[in-house]
Amino acid sequence: MALEVYWGSGSPYAWRVLLALEHKRLPYLSHLLQFSKQEHKSPQFLKMNFRGQVPVIKDGDYVCFESLAILYYLDLKYPARPIFGHNPEESGTIMRVICEYQSYAEIEINKIVGAIFDGTVDPRSEATTHAMHLVGGEARTIEQRLAKSEWVVGDEFSAADMVASGMLVANALNPSAINIFNRGPAPGFAEGFTLAAADGGSNCDANQADAASCLIARLGVRRADPNFYFGFTVVEFGVSLTKTYQHISNLVIDLFLDTNKDGVDDVDLEAADWKSLDPTNGTEGTYVTAQFDSTGAGFLDWIVGGWDYNDRVAVLPFTDTTSGGLVPASFNYRLVVTNRQGVSDTQTGTIDLARELKPDLNSFGIFRGQSAHINVTGGNGRMLWLFPTNTTQRQDDTVSIHTAHD
Repeated sequence: MALEVYWGSGSPYAWRVLLALEHKRLPYLSHLLQFSKQEHKSPQFLKMNFRGQVPVIKDGDYVCFESLAILYYLDLKYPARPIFGHNPEESGTIMRVICEYQSYAEIEINKIVGAIFDGTVDPRSEATTHAMHLVGGEARTIEQRLAKSEWVVGDEFSAADMVASGMLVANALNPSAINIFNRGPAPGFAEGFTLAAADGGSNCDANQADAASCLIARLGVRRADPNFYFGFTVVEFGVSLTKTYQHISNLVIDLFLDTNKDGVDDVDLEAADWKSLDPTNGTEGTYVTAQFDSTGAGFLDWIVGGWDYNDRVAVLPFTDTTSGGLVPASFNYRLVVTNRQGVSDTQTGTIDLARELKPDLNSFGIFRGQSAHINVTGGNGRMLWLFPTNTTQRQDDTVSIHTAHD
């Protein structure tokens, strides 16, 4: 008999259990309870958990509730693909990190959530401000761990990631939809693009992936909402890098466009520090985009926002031909990223905006513990999602999409 899991949408505690079941590849029956209908307070459910809270699992005649207890039970009952380590030392470390998170972060996060959503705490009170500072400190502790390893503890996905990881995650629910949920301690942001290329730059082959010259990870493209750009039609490029930038002005990013696909560059789309593009009037530290034609004539385009210190992703806007810019609907491109040390990496490819994948949301924020269901149209392909508020190692993800064309 398959495991049964009772859970509710928006519950990060239930997500922990769902993650564990998926990670362990255990078959299970999903029972999604409707909080609005008080299904978690029904007599049938209260027989399994008198507290009326999710998650609950039922394994044959055995019933278990409380998310951490469920994770522990699953790991002992089904030891394949362990989530509490391979030895006592790993188990102790994983449990210690979970206890730290629950003792020093989760309690304070609940205070902040209460202030924002429930009105149980004054959001302007000293207690709320103090809670925010404590959560910030714990988030930095987690980020320091992730700077050394892909996972919170050790070299494998574990229960510590399920409990303490602060990140947005994109999962394909079905071929034409995506679910993005925020398991982190603070609001997060998501930016969706049609993936142009994910094979890195020319210096990023299997033997050079960690080399200082390997800079480019992925490139995506999308048409922007004209309302964000005063009615102008704009194409945005989402760039993810293999390494963090201390300040985005340390980078020069060029997209050379071959608009008639004859092998000769016709347009240079450049993103750089404003002062370097306009030494007389430019403001140092302000990152902007500019466009140049084949004669070198050009214009400043847009100020680049949404980046933060020590990120590795950026969204670069350029006006298209409809609004007087130089970006057409279809072109070959050569992406060149150059850092302050003069090291460059290059990626080439083709973009056709007629094949753009179109999510019904492509730029939005999600509160902690909330999720967004995204429907996608436009055909088959892959999407690039950027999460600029995540820890740096988890700021991009790709998802395969199979839809009907518009």
